[in-house]
Amino acid sequence: MGLSWKGVYIVREPGTPLANMITTLAGPALNLLLALSWSAWPYFGMLNLVFAIANLAPHWGSDGQRALRLARLSFAQLT
Repeated sequence: MGLSWKGVYIVREPGTPLANMITTLAGPALNLLLALSWSAWPYFGMLNLVFAIANLAPHWGSDGQRALRLARLSFAQLT
């Protein structure tokens, strides 16, 4: 584990593309789940929705970019 200017990160052993995809999408999925708390805590819900969108956007170093790369790799292995 470590901390960089982008936030907390974990270095782990690479697994199968499917396992990596599940791990990559776990954070944004949790943000989307927490965004459902909108009615109880509007600010908290909105903040988590923004985090999920930012994490899924395919910009450099994001979960969205990693998920897109893993999807392309999986598709290339199928063909």
